[in-house]
Amino acid sequence: MDIQQLITKYNDKIVLLEQELTDIKHKRDVLQEAFEMLNEEAISGGIIPSANNISAISNKYSNMTWPQALLLALTDKGEMTGEQLLKELLENGFQSKSKSTKSDMYGRLKTLEDKEKIISTKRGKALKRYKIRQEEKKGSDSHMDEPEPKF
Repeated sequence: MDIQQLITKYNDKIVLLEQELTDIKHKRDVLQEAFEMLNEEAISGGIIPSANNISAISNKYSNMTWPQALLLALTDKGEMTGEQLLKELLENGFQSKSKSTKSDMYGRLKTLEDKEKIISTKRGKALKRYKIRQEEKKGSDSHMDEPEPKF
């Protein structure tokens, strides 16, 4: 196989992959639009409360980024579900310009988890819960923390 045939083969493969990517992006956009429509219908029908209808109790999380607000909430309140976190933030002044605040929050939680700043746990069918990752004492050996045996 000469170089021209290889180039043609790889160009054809690139075109095919680009088309597949375009198709996947289109499917994602259609699904996102459908979810947004369902969400709007659920809010307008009173099935779920609108995030815009939650009145702020305080301004504790105002002017904070997602990571700052999420870490502060988990530090102050301890282990929480995603729904509890969202309610805590919105009731206490957090503002997001995101079209989908809830999915944006879950994306930020995943990023914090990937960066090992938080831990998520789920037991059985229970809701996933998030908490701050506890740092181990640096330079501390577990046997050094135990009391000396008495003879």
